[in-house]
Amino acid sequence: MRKKIFTLILINAILFTLAGQSFSASENTILNRRKAVEMVVQNSAAVWNVKENVKFGERDYNKQVLRSQGIDTRKIFLFKHPFTGEDIYYYYDPFEQMQMRLLKEFVPEQLKYVWEMKKLISTVTEKAMENAADELYLGLYSAYYGKLLAEKALDISRKSFEREKVRFEKGLTTQTDLDEAKLALLSAENSVIKAERDFENMHRQFNAMAGLNPGYRYDIIGMPYVTYDGINITEEDAVNKALVNRAEIRDLENRISLIE
Repeated sequence: MRKKIFTLILINAILFTLAGQSFSASENTILNRRKAVEMVVQNSAAVWNVKENVKFGERDYNKQVLRSQGIDTRKIFLFKHPFTGEDIYYYYDPFEQMQMRLLKEFVPEQLKYVWEMKKLISTVTEKAMENAADELYLGLYSAYYGKLLAEKALDISRKSFEREKVRFEKGLTTQTDLDEAKLALLSAENSVIKAERDFENMHRQFNAMAGLNPGYRYDIIGMPYVTYDGINITEEDAVNKALVNRAEIRDLENRISLIE
């Protein structure tokens, strides 16, 4: 019973820590999934290039449509007769008429096809970049909460070591128990170092893709889960499930059971 109560206290403490941060941080220091994807897409040179190509394709098509409207597939004006005032035309032969008809009808459609293909490529490129940004954000989110969990585990390990130290001084435990608590503390400290390094690496990668200063850091990385498009899950449920299923929580529960 004590184990379950202690575990609930631990998880609630983590949730309280995460919730408390949202009140102290401004919107500029909070990163959510949608904001992250928008930043990466807007900063992408590949997306910018394909969108510019779409504009060029539309411009070329519209120019050709205007040119084609003035094309006569049967004849072309040469000059006005100086004496009679009659317009003098050159009449195309059948082969030339076919060429002029292609220029009037086929070329605009060809340029329209090119324009449509550029729009399709633009959409595909933007979606691919969104997917890449989404994967990057999930990695950043995982690293961020991994760091928070590692820090919370370190805090618990410190308290556990101090408790074992007091018990050892009172003769209630052995040197082996104290050494195990110290080893667990060292392991937790190393876990924090690794978690911080992972978070820094992921944040630098995100900053590079989002066009941010390399040293910029968000205070809070928001939950990536959503409550639309058929995904029926709240942020609180997602946090609870994530914490319960994380290896760090199971490891802490095992340590607690050993202490008790």
